[in-house]
Amino acid sequence: MPKIIIIGETSYLAQGLQRAFPNDEVHTLFRPDLNKNASFFQSADVIINFCIHPDFYNRDFSVNEIIDTDIAKCIQGTKTRYFFLSSRKVYGKSKDICIYSEEDPLIGTDFYSRNKIKEEKHLLSLLGDQLTIVRISNVIGAPILRKNYQTFIGWITSQMAKNHFLSVTENPKVIKDFITRSYLHKALHALVHNNARGIYNIGSGFGISVSELLTEMVGEENVHFQTQKPPEDQFILNCRKLHCYLPSMPKKMLLDQCHKNQISLHSPYLEKELVYT
Repeated sequence: MPKIIIIGETSYLAQGLQRAFPNDEVHTLFRPDLNKNASFFQSADVIINFCIHPDFYNRDFSVNEIIDTDIAKCIQGTKTRYFFLSSRKVYGKSKDICIYSEEDPLIGTDFYSRNKIKEEKHLLSLLGDQLTIVRISNVIGAPILRKNYQTFIGWITSQMAKNHFLSVTENPKVIKDFITRSYLHKALHALVHNNARGIYNIGSGFGISVSELLTEMVGEENVHFQTQKPPEDQFILNCRKLHCYLPSMPKKMLLDQCHKNQISLHSPYLEKELVYT
């Protein structure tokens, strides 16, 4: 029974993750106190960190400003395995549909992706085989209202709460890779329990158009595309490495999550039901 520490328990992606490890010793923390509890972290079998600085999207960070560096230095040379949550954004942008594998070059196109790339490389130099890097696709879960939450589901929820429709500036035919939050949790469970090391994409492995996805989530009449500009950012993740441990996510799982969200997103009490955090 491995001892697992989940840091950033209030993170949207972390919510519910503890349930994916029902037979393990799981500890959840808001943020680490490495000065007081270094031995606690060093005694863990696995640490998964969801904690991120709120300005990570807005400026370039040095590696010593990033919390993952502090955790890595604390557990360096121990038996503890560290899971670093990276992003599909490290592969850059393409107007064509690209299928990215873990060996593809990394291209930082904004603060967020440059910070992730920088920290990936630094953690590899510190931890080597102790490190597992997961590059995560776009994640669809329950609607959430959170200030400055710069994700796809955060944008959808805030738009519906404010306008009761989506005003979309992206080409409707753009193809992207999406997963559900529950599938992300299953993937983390599979990688932890199979002692997976190295770099893994976590995605669906298939593409879906922005038009189809948004229509399934809020209804065709509530999606207003404002432009037919050429596609700017299309991607699918090659997840063959992950599929050695976990079956691929069926499209039905994604669409079922979209349909579940419809009820909440169309509620006239949306802003009252979902609290800003």
